[in-house]
Amino acid sequence: MGAEGVLHRYRGLLRDTVKNGGRQVRSLLPEQLLDDVLAAVRPSDTIGGVISRMSRTHRPDVVKAAVLGLKWQQRLATDLHGHLGSDSSLEMTA
Repeated sequence: MGAEGVLHRYRGLLRDTVKNGGRQVRSLLPEQLLDDVLAAVRPSDTIGGVISRMSRTHRPDVVKAAVLGLKWQQRLATDLHGHLGSDSSLEMTA
């Protein structure tokens, strides 16, 4: 499945999770990818920084989907008071 298909299915997963009262639903993204993205996050990092570093080994749109998935799972945090973009800061959660 291409990255566009992964993103489309992931959006459906998020929609279904909301419809199901927020119950945990298994991610469509490989757990190894999520672990790799978490390992790539550095102090004072940004979404764009992680995507840039990870794009050497993974497609940028797939990395972005993984970052957003980790944000949804509350394994990564970012300030949502402004526009969510490549310059948004990322923090590991406890």
